[in-house]
Amino acid sequence: MMNEKKWFFCFGHGKSQDGRYNDVGTASHDGYAERDILRDLLMPALKKYAKIAEKEGFTFHFYKYNAYRDVILKTIATDFNVVEFHMDGSVNARVAGGHVIIHKDYQPDDYDLKFREMIRNFFGLRSNTNIAPGINGRDNLQNVNIAKKRKINYRLLELGHLTNVHNYNVMKAQADKIALEIIDICCKGKVILEAPPVKEEDKPIYRVQVGAFSVYENAERQLEIAKRHFPDAFIYPKATEPEV
Repeated sequence: MMNEKKWFFCFGHGKSQDGRYNDVGTASHDGYAERDILRDLLMPALKKYAKIAEKEGFTFHFYKYNAYRDVILKTIATDFNVVEFHMDGSVNARVAGGHVIIHKDYQPDDYDLKFREMIRNFFGLRSNTNIAPGINGRDNLQNVNIAKKRKINYRLLELGHLTNVHNYNVMKAQADKIALEIIDICCKGKVILEAPPVKEEDKPIYRVQVGAFSVYENAERQLEIAKRHFPDAFIYPKATEPEV
C-alpha cells in the first residue's frame, strides 16, 4: 500500500548506473538534451522544495541515473509514489503540450489529475490522449508495466515538448515554479514551501541622517549643503515659531 509521504523521483534517459549506457533523449532546437535539462534545471529546483517538505515528515528519493536501463522499479519499496519526468519530442516543432502517462487499465487518481492541471497551466495539453484530456494510458512501457505488476503508484509526466520553442522556453524560465507546484501536489498543499509575500505596511522604512545640532542656525547651514544633492532634505523638528 502506498505511503502518501514517500516519493520516488526519476528522470528520463541519462547514464546507467554502471556507466555503460548514456541516452540523451530528445533535444531542443539549440541542442539542449532532454537528459540534461531535466537534471540541470528541474532536479535542483525539486530538491530545494523537497528539503522543506522533508521537515514535515515527507520523504523524497531522487534517482539521477537511467531508471529504464537500470530497471530500478524492480528494486524500490512498493509503498513509494513514483513520478518519472520526461519532455516529449516531435519532428514537427509546432507540436506542443504535455500529458500524464499511467497504465491503460487504470483511471487517474487525484495526484494524476493535479499533475495534469499543472502541465496544462505551464505547457498546455497534448491533444491525442486516450483516457481523458491530458491523461494517456499505455501498456507498452517497461516502467508502467513493472509498476502495475508490483502495485506501485506510478505516473510518467511529459512536461511539454522540448522540440517546441515555447515549451522549451517555459521550462528554462520557470523550472523553479514548476518544481514548486510539483512538490506542493505531492504534499497535498499541507506544507508551506515559500514565505508569504511581505505586506506593504510590513516593509521597513530606512532613514538617512546627516547631522544633529543643538543650534538651529547650524542645522540650517547643513541643510543648505544637503539640498544641493538631496532636494527633499528637511530639518526635524522644525524650529518653534516665536510667539507674537
